Amino acid sequence: MKVLDENVFGACTSLTTVTLPENDNFTTIPNKAFSGCSSLKSISIPDNITTIGHSAFSSCNSLTSVVIPESVTSIGSEAFSYCGLLNTVDLSKAGITELPSGISFGVFHGCENLTTVTLPTSGKFTTIGDHAFEDCTALQYSKDRSTPFYIPDSVTNICDSAFNGCDSLSSIVIPDGVKKIGMKAFYGCNSLADVKLNNGLRTIDESAFDSCKALKSIDIPDTVTTINKNAFSNSGLETVIIPDSVDTINAGVFNYCTHLQTVQLPENEDFTSIFKNTFYNCSELKSIDIPDTVTHIDDFAFYNSGITEIVLSESVVAVSSYSLSTSSLEKVTFLNPDCVIYDENATIGFYAVIYGYENSTAQAYAEKYNRTFVSLGEVPVIPEVNIGDANGDGEVTITDATLVQRNIARLVEFTEEQKIAADTNKDGEISVIDATIIQRFVAKLIEEF
Repeated sequence: MKVLDENVFGACTSLTTVTLPENDNFTTIPNKAFSGCSSLKSISIPDNITTIGHSAFSSCNSLTSVVIPESVTSIGSEAFSYCGLLNTVDLSKAGITELPSGISFGVFHGCENLTTVTLPTSGKFTTIGDHAFEDCTALQYSKDRSTPFYIPDSVTNICDSAFNGCDSLSSIVIPDGVKKIGMKAFYGCNSLADVKLNNGLRTIDESAFDSCKALKSIDIPDTVTTINKNAFSNSGLETVIIPDSVDTINAGVFNYCTHLQTVQLPENEDFTSIFKNTFYNCSELKSIDIPDTVTHIDDFAFYNSGITEIVLSESVVAVSSYSLSTSSLEKVTFLNPDCVIYDENATIGFYAVIYGYENSTAQAYAEKYNRTFVSLGEVPVIPEVNIGDANGDGEVTITDATLVQRNIARLVEFTEEQKIAADTNKDGEISVIDATIIQRFVAKLIEEF
């Protein structure tokens, strides 16, 4: 025998044993070949097999273990999905490079008794595809790389819903080569308490750790740049530090994190928005520092959170609908007199005292909606200065560089206006670097400060 037809034994519910031919010409177990053989208890896959097709053994509910030989280089999606009693899978010698993605179901999707999985160790295995172990509710991770399960170092792709619904998974270590954790990769892993993310990780995708109730804290490496929508939504997080490498925290990342108490946002010039629903219903979050880079607070950003006081810097140009609507808010300070505050009574919590400058948008909002307003006085007048023009004569010359050097040597003191003009690199300090920059400008080595 060289070939079996697709679905050849499909739904043969009385079939208990199968002996496949050990014939070099017989290389493929076709799609759905034994799908629904609910009484099949064991299968021996000979060394001549190279391909196991799509859904080949799906819903073989009596199958308890399987060993995949080195000869197998391809396993189709859903190959062993919903094998309800499957407990042990040995892929250690398999020649596969991936557990392929399925449209809705993965290779071991729904194998609720699967506890021991040995993935290939050849170094060629790179991808745990979409839904690969979804709803494998008994699967546990081995931190010391003994049984029952661990992810090999060769893996570079953890795809969408790879471990979605793995209720018994209590820890996971992400290999160094992984750049992105896929959408819903660990969604609903209710026991997941210990996550070690890798240096080199760039993206935590949508709902990656959504509904991980046991996850109290997580160290996000400083290689991560993007945290996508709902990444940690409805999780058990209590504290999180977001590194300065992160420039995007998308909508709802921490919404319904009802135990979240401490958040440190990134100091990154590209981090400019607190997106919609980011801290929605974070009822234990009492305070937060908003970086000066932030320009927009989007819809429902802090809705029903536990925030009691918040200061919005001069950089914040707009706050949107319901963005600060929470009954816990006692004080909100607007340092931008022209900040656009969405014209709605519920934009700011009803009990909040609003602080702002005279004749500011904050004052106008407070008066319109009968809120208590506390004045910060007149809007500060920021002097107009010509950067580099330390002596204020209207020109940038070598004399200015010399004056900066004299200030550094404490031979002369600068006014506030002179300090602003002399700080050419805008680092908040006056140093020899500023004098050098002026010299380079005068020499026409640079065109602007």
